Amino acid sequence: MKRFALFLTCAICFCACAVANDFPSLEPTFVFESEEEDFSSREIFRAALLFSESPAVDVTPWLSKYDELEAHVTSDDFLSLPELERAESVLDFLYERVLKNYQLKQTKLTVALDRGTYNCVSSSVLYLCLAKACGLEVVGNRAPDHSFISVNIDGRWIDVETTNPMGFNPGMRRQISSGAAGTKYAVVPKRQYSGRHRISDRMLVSLVANNLVSVLMDAGRFDDAVPLAVSRMMFLSGEEEGGVDDGRLNFDIVCSNYAAALQRKKLYVDSMDWMDLVVARWGLSPGLHGNYEDASFNGILSLCNSGKSSEALKSYEERKSSLSAENRLEIENMIFLAETKESVESLDEESGLAYLLERLTMPEASNPQIKKQLEGLVENYWIRKCAAMNNEEKFLEAASLAQEGLNQLPSSRKLIRIKQQSLSNYAAWVHNRFADAANKGRYEEAREILKEGLGNVPENAALKNDMVRLNRLSR
Repeated sequence: MKRFALFLTCAICFCACAVANDFPSLEPTFVFESEEEDFSSREIFRAALLFSESPAVDVTPWLSKYDELEAHVTSDDFLSLPELERAESVLDFLYERVLKNYQLKQTKLTVALDRGTYNCVSSSVLYLCLAKACGLEVVGNRAPDHSFISVNIDGRWIDVETTNPMGFNPGMRRQISSGAAGTKYAVVPKRQYSGRHRISDRMLVSLVANNLVSVLMDAGRFDDAVPLAVSRMMFLSGEEEGGVDDGRLNFDIVCSNYAAALQRKKLYVDSMDWMDLVVARWGLSPGLHGNYEDASFNGILSLCNSGKSSEALKSYEERKSSLSAENRLEIENMIFLAETKESVESLDEESGLAYLLERLTMPEASNPQIKKQLEGLVENYWIRKCAAMNNEEKFLEAASLAQEGLNQLPSSRKLIRIKQQSLSNYAAWVHNRFADAANKGRYEEAREILKEGLGNVPENAALKNDMVRLNRLSR
């Protein structure tokens, strides 16, 4: 999440541009309840159907289609096949009866059954269920951006690339035809899946939801994505993959992406409130913590920039126990500056200056950034006063005010320049009066004008030269 720089030395007009719509539901679209004691192949497939059509609809029509497929692979003839042939025949049967066209993002089992369109997840689930139904030992595998199946034949695990009709035991040559021209073979190259690892049946089925959540997020459909991610998280029930609670991790990603989407719309306070709802309902996980902190920071900053420091302080107090020490300090400094600016704007100039000087003595001002901001506000006060005097051609008064400011801010380059310019303007004003009197032959009047001017700016070279010229003229 991008942080916004503190910048409170000038008028800030930013505010949230709108009120967000209702947030996505943090409740599941459905809670899977098994109809059997064991997680049978049929139950695995029913879960996949529910994820495919979430929010849940009646999946009976597709279960009936699955039952027909399962009836074939559990027939006496099919079960009489040797395990190796049976495992290969399951893939052949799927491509004969169901799978027709590969499509990368088509994960739904319902669409696979209706149209024959599939991807690695849907085809893996189909193979796993039918292979289990006919008594084979099978497991799902997950690799980055891919899933596939392995089947145990006589103690040897054989990979099944379910996205290809020739994908049984990749790397093995398979006969595809025989005739006068000879026998033809096909080979699906054996892939070395980097990062491959075995996963549970539940995890494989949950990849249906995982993929669909990703598609929904890409489309900005968080109202659908978040509840589906909740259903997946509850379905996995804390099941870990490589030491990571994958269901919770996916849920955290979806919630964080929604928070980021709100921030892109400049709805920073809504983003902060959304993350609060997530934490209140499902707790603050390690995977959510960083984005929770960023949303809190940006939301409180938005309140500060909108002139709502009291709301910012309240928001901070409600959340500070969940924030890091570094973030707490940053936010406290930010609120201190916002309170200062709002108070100064409510006071007259003299009272505002006294207030700023008092704030500069407080412990918070030991922070270099805060000190710089406060000094900038003090500096602006003196710049405004000097400008008013210069506009009235009260140049000496302007220079005097600049010096008062320099007594408080000795290193202010702006005030040093203003003092110098004010004195230069005064010298030019004196010169013009002198020249007018001298040009009219009123030398004594011209001399008095120069004496007064040099009394105020004795080192001014232009006025010194004017006096030399006057002395020559009046001899």
